[in-house]
Amino acid sequence: MKTDSKTILITGGAGFIGSNLAEKLLKMGHSVYIMDNLDDYYDPEIKKKNIEELCNYKNIKIFIIDINDKTTLSQIFHKHLNK
Repeated sequence: MKTDSKTILITGGAGFIGSNLAEKLLKMGHSVYIMDNLDDYYDPEIKKKNIEELCNYKNIKIFIIDINDKTTLSQIFHKHLNK
């Protein structure tokens, strides 16, 4: 099945569900933007490993950010997602 390439934002993208979703979307040819604060709900080292594995794809951008930080979030949206 052919899909039109899209840019998709995943919050919590370093976790188990988010990183697996990101990988699936990347394999489908989409561009993926991940935002995650790497909180310690479970081991942040696992999340860092998940991110490292996703860095093998060229169409991914990863932002280590707390989405409650409205200033930084706004800057990211204006610079990267406002197309």
